[in-house]
Amino acid sequence: MDPYLSMVEVIDPHKNKEKWENWKSYGMKLEGISKDNSDLIRRYLMDMERGKNINGSNKGCRSPIRLNVLRIRLPQIAKFFELEYKVNLAKITRDMATEFGFKLKNGEFKRVDGKPYEHKVDFIKDIKAFWHWYMRAQSRLHYDTRGKEGELLTDVTEDLLRDSEKPPQFVYFTIEELQKMIDVAKFKYKVLMMFLFDSIIRAPKELANVRVCDLEEIKGEIYQLDIREETSKTFGRKIKLILSSKMVKKYIEKEGLKGDDYLFKIAPYRVNEYLKELGRKVIGKTPTMYDFRHSGACYWTTRYQQETALRYRGGWKDSLRLDYYTQFLGMKDTITKEDLDDADTRTELQKRVEDIEKERALLLDQIQNLTKEKNREFEKFSEKISKLEKVYEFLEDKKINQDAKERMKIKLDETISEAKISQEIVEMMAGQER
Repeated sequence: MDPYLSMVEVIDPHKNKEKWENWKSYGMKLEGISKDNSDLIRRYLMDMERGKNINGSNKGCRSPIRLNVLRIRLPQIAKFFELEYKVNLAKITRDMATEFGFKLKNGEFKRVDGKPYEHKVDFIKDIKAFWHWYMRAQSRLHYDTRGKEGELLTDVTEDLLRDSEKPPQFVYFTIEELQKMIDVAKFKYKVLMMFLFDSIIRAPKELANVRVCDLEEIKGEIYQLDIREETSKTFGRKIKLILSSKMVKKYIEKEGLKGDDYLFKIAPYRVNEYLKELGRKVIGKTPTMYDFRHSGACYWTTRYQQETALRYRGGWKDSLRLDYYTQFLGMKDTITKEDLDDADTRTELQKRVEDIEKERALLLDQIQNLTKEKNREFEKFSEKISKLEKVYEFLEDKKINQDAKERMKIKLDETISEAKISQEIVEMMAGQER
């Protein structure tokens, strides 16, 4: 790869880094909660940005997208404890945390518009992460000051389960439904949709960072796409574009794209609005860019012989996420009556094949027995011919009358003829046996 490309700044389609930096620049304001909670959450966010006091195996600095989520979600959690118990996050007890989980599950912890939160497990995950950070920060402070400051706290969130919620729904569609959408879409979106479905690339970040130079033409037929390490959520990878190469090549030529030009310059919101409207009109569904990754995974899972190869294509480190994509909606319990009918038909055909095989085995056995019998008969003919030939030669030598010789000659010819017929039957049977 060109060293220049590795230095090019990675595109951030949702401008998460910009939003995070702007929030810090404008005073790190947190609305609607007490000063104690605001100060505590700001300390937490600054530590997360630096990867400090993280309790668990997932060490390291948190990304801007994660930080933006936390700065919005944690004040919502803090506000619940302020209204319910008049305490800040540092003072919650085990009973309070358990009650929070209970009300969250039952829909009593609601959004500003009065509706219950959909992704409840995310709130459980975040309060547990916050409390584990606070425990670690207090413990370090306690030991660093020889017990003058800080506390040794217990985990008040340990009774909260964060993995009990079902994964969110996705819009699943088949390749036939995809083709229907492509048939009526604008040219740019034709290419984009097939590219998303084929590559199962993450959108928008991985997608937005694909450049023309990341495509290598193989044997003049298909492209190999290089999803670079620095643009990927998990790991870089090189994959073949089996379904979309021809469309992509035509698109590049039409748009006059070269070298380090981005393949698709997209505004995620506008693209998703177009796709949802198109899908609603054509297939009665409202897919977004991310649904193309899900549906593409369902398509490819029946075509890859090895799961590890499909995991590589999609950039998954383990099977959990792949199972989620391919089984939760698109590939789970899809058996139909037609499938059962086909199975019954196959069973009936198998029975017929087995019967034919039995009949064939019996016939071959009969042929083998008959062949042996005809072989013995042929051997007898051969002996008889040999004797007749000797008699005929004797008559020739002794000058016996012509009538006797003629009768012997006829007898000899008849025997030879019968022997030939017997031999032909044996050869024909041997052919049948083969």
